[in-house]
This record gives sequence, C-alpha cells and structure tokens, in this order.
Amino acid sequence: MPVPGPLHAALSASVPLVCFLTAVIWLARVADATGLAGALAGLLARAADARAARVYALVCVTCALLTAALSLDGAVVVMVPVVLALVDRGAPARPLLLATIGVANAFSIAVVQGNPTNLEIGRASCRERV
Repeated sequence: MPVPGPLHAALSASVPLVCFLTAVIWLARVADATGLAGALAGLLARAADARAARVYALVCVTCALLTAALSLDGAVVVMVPVVLALVDRGAPARPLLLATIGVANAFSIAVVQGNPTNLEIGRASCRERV
C-alpha cells in the first residue's frame, strides 16, 4: 500500500538520516571498542601538555574538523568517546562536552548538510533557478 504525500515525503527524508546516524554511532562504538578514541584522547592530552586551555582548544579544533568531514551529529557522536577518555585522564567533563556541542553547532553553518538553515537556503535557491 503506497504512503500518502506528506507522510511519504517525511519518510523519504528521514530514512537516509537514520541510516547515516546509525552508521556514525556504530563507527563511534567501534572507535571506542578498538581503542581509537582513547588513542586520539592520548594524542590530544600529550599535545596539550596537561594544560586545560590547550585541551579545550584542541577538542574544539578536532570537533570542527569532524563536523566538516561528517556532519554536526556525526561529529558529536564521534567526539563523545574521545571526551570521555580525556575525562578519564583528568580533564574536566562539562567544558569539553559543551565545547563539542557548541563547536559542532557553530561550525555546521559552513557545512550544507549539517545545518537545517543551510538546507532550507539550498532548497530556496534551487526553486529560484527552476
């Protein structure tokens, strides 16, 4: 039985997103289970030389790069195990988690698929061309 108009549109839009987020969550779990998240946390901790401000800055830069490579949601899902590994090494949890969320949201403005506003602007510009 076919699905009617608006429901079909909603399902068509959500299925790829659900698949993508499932894949990113699986990737984050694999990164944590294999020790990759811990290795990245160790790299960030060594580069920061036990300075909280440097750890914070490095988490922000890493999150920005992941947002550009994956998406807003993908970056947050991947960064959480890294931040938790940094917390296990003595870093403060709250500032690093807030930095991850804030940077991913702010940096997603530059990524078309990462920000709903950008998607709407893209749709509007496509309609103007037609």
